[in-house]
Amino acid sequence: MKFNIDDRVEFMSTGSSELEGKTGTVLGPYAHYAESGFFIVLLDEPLPDRKAVVITEYCLSLLGE
Repeated sequence: MKFNIDDRVEFMSTGSSELEGKTGTVLGPYAHYAESGFFIVLLDEPLPDRKAVVITEYCLSLLGE
């Protein structure tokens, strides 16, 4: 599955208690790994040390699905 800019997503199976179940907005593919399915996601609730993360599509689910 490929995500589009502005898609609303939920983090799942991340292996990180900080990200699990969080939501965010896809800003776009991570250019260095664009063909590998990595995306930059702006977090709805920023963490103390970051407002966005780079994460693989396998750890994301469209909200509402």
